[in-house]
Amino acid sequence: MSICRIVALLLCVALSWDAHAISKAEAEAEHVRLSEEMTRLAKRSAWRGVDRTYRSLSPLVKKGVQLSFEDHYLGAQAAREMGNVTLVYRRLLLAKSVKPEPDVTNWLADILAQYGEVELIIPDRFKGEANLAVAMMPLQPDQRSTIGRAQQRVTEGRSYDGLLPSGEYTFGPHTFTVVPGGDTIVLNLDKKGRGEVRTRLKGEKEPFRFTYMGPRATLGAGWTHATDAADAGPGSFGGAGGLAMAGWEMGVGGLFGALVQVGYQGLSGSPNDAGGTLEEKGQFDLRSDQLHLGTGWVALTANIGPLWLAGGPMYGLGSGSVTGVSQDCIDNPTACASLAGNTKDTLRYSRLEGSIRAGGAAMGAGVQVMEFGRLSGAVSLQAGALSDTTRWFPFGSIGVTVGPIGPEDEG
Repeated sequence: MSICRIVALLLCVALSWDAHAISKAEAEAEHVRLSEEMTRLAKRSAWRGVDRTYRSLSPLVKKGVQLSFEDHYLGAQAAREMGNVTLVYRRLLLAKSVKPEPDVTNWLADILAQYGEVELIIPDRFKGEANLAVAMMPLQPDQRSTIGRAQQRVTEGRSYDGLLPSGEYTFGPHTFTVVPGGDTIVLNLDKKGRGEVRTRLKGEKEPFRFTYMGPRATLGAGWTHATDAADAGPGSFGGAGGLAMAGWEMGVGGLFGALVQVGYQGLSGSPNDAGGTLEEKGQFDLRSDQLHLGTGWVALTANIGPLWLAGGPMYGLGSGSVTGVSQDCIDNPTACASLAGNTKDTLRYSRLEGSIRAGGAAMGAGVQVMEFGRLSGAVSLQAGALSDTTRWFPFGSIGVTVGPIGPEDEG
């Protein structure tokens, strides 16, 4: 199989999710099916099933589907049955935005009479232990479970954005008071455990912050090819090689993020031309073709369930050592003025070295297979092509990628 076919196959795999993306009409039909399923499950009081089905509606929203009042209201009822007051509150707000029914308005007022909103932000660079303590644990089961859920997230080193019952709390070195229905309390720890406490007024726009961040690295093995040059340089060559990349990924909202990586990729291959693989000859020092590139990649990422996607521009800087000039010069040496007078064998076995500066694009796709701590691992494919304006360098590889967990779910 030629390298172009290999790269095309890898690109097709990387784009397969988009190729199977359902149309707007299909999304609407799926919305109807899931809504009917939620109603059936609710009639049987199968609230965990209702919650699971409600969460399945989220991808449809990104395709332009508008959820109904009934969708959000059933989602809120499911969250109540599972003791998650924060999700009840958020889903009721969505229901109210569709239809401000008195039942929803009164339910929201009842929640805000007992709870206040908080943001307990723990940065990824924070290495200490963060704890959330309450001065007096309330008696009501729903309030106790809300505090317990927040404490568990903080203990795990994850930020908590949600409701807390009214009362006095301690987070890190800070003591704060939650007022029912008051302004949102924001506590942001720094890497040394200090930080700031402030309030965000009702209607005040929440400042931008990355939804997640962490290191991302890839190790892989694959194939790189160099096409024939547009001038009298080396002919086409290719070979197997490795890929190693490391960098930082940051969530910018929803499923999406940004990725910056630097790395290395190279190849080692047997010299060949139109006559096939070159045979060893005593008067020539036959060495393998080599390519070594340092790369920089800036990409947009999307984490769609277990599927990871990334794509963006890439730049490579390095060197290559190749045996043999371009086939056109071998077939017709007089066509390459600088090489005229050389024998065919000399042209075929000449050792050419040079630097490479090439730009292009790359993309990757991976399927998550494991989680460990705040990182997860995926089997991944990388594919792309760079050009130095005289030739193209398409490449593809398969390997393992380790990256941050990605956006946390809502509860």
